[in-house]
Amino acid sequence: MAIAWIGCTTKVSKITDICRDTLTMNTFLHQDIGGDKVISYNSYDNGRVNRYHFVRKDGRCILTEHALQYKPDSTRDGDDGITRYVDTLLHRMDRMGIRAIKADTTGSGIDLTIYPMDADGLLFYVKDPQKVTAPSWVKYLRSIEKIDEHWYYDKKA
Repeated sequence: MAIAWIGCTTKVSKITDICRDTLTMNTFLHQDIGGDKVISYNSYDNGRVNRYHFVRKDGRCILTEHALQYKPDSTRDGDDGITRYVDTLLHRMDRMGIRAIKADTTGSGIDLTIYPMDADGLLFYVKDPQKVTAPSWVKYLRSIEKIDEHWYYDKKA
C-alpha cells in the first residue's frame, strides 16, 4: 500500500526529524513530481519572505532564482549554503516519500502539513493542540485519524 508508512511510529518519528528544521524556520518546501523537478523553498521572518527556486538535475539542486526580503541565516553561506541545505532536506524527503512540507497554517495552530509523494492524503503536525481554536479546524482534526498527540492523518484529502 502506498501510504503504509503513515501508520508506522518509527517512520512518523523520522518525519518529525525531517520537519524539525522547517518548524524552527517557518518554511515551505515543495517539489513537483514530473519531468523536471522544480523546487520552491520559502523561509519567513516577521512577515518577510525569502523565496528560492531550484531545478533538480542528476540528483542535485541548482538554484535558478531567488527574491530576498531579509538577510538569510549567516550559517547558510549564501546561495551555496542554501542550495546544500535544501538539497539535504530533499534527499531526506525522498527517502520518506514526502512531496511537500508546508507551514502556511501556523496561525491556526496547524504547524505543518505534509504531502505524501505517491498517495492521496495529508499528514498534519500540531505542536500544541490547545492552540487550535478555530471551530472548523477543531472539528476537522476530530474527524480524521489521530496518530498520537501531535500527528493527524486524513487519508481522504
